Amino acid sequence: EEKEMILVGITINDGATITRNNTLNIKVAAINASQVNISEDGQKTDNWVMYQDIITYELKDTTNGTKTISVWIRDAEGNELNKVVTAQIEKIDSGT
Repeated sequence: EEKEMILVGITINDGATITRNNTLNIKVAAINASQVNISEDGQKTDNWVMYQDIITYELKDTTNGTKTISVWIRDAEGNELNKVVTAQIEKIDSGT
């Protein structure tokens, strides 16, 4: 029997609004998710990663500015939930 997947939302870096780091910690609030797809251009990628509470994500576009992170989920059988959630964070100079 198929368990219902629920995708509540995502939080980047504990809800911070800015970051100097190219590595983001993305908390995915979901139920019955097996894998997660993370993108910064709004397009689903070929790269599905194992679902965990906190997923480390390396920015591909490391220039300064607002980044919109999109997340999709699928279950162990590969069924994708037809929903995307997004969150934003602003990348600023590392100040070095």
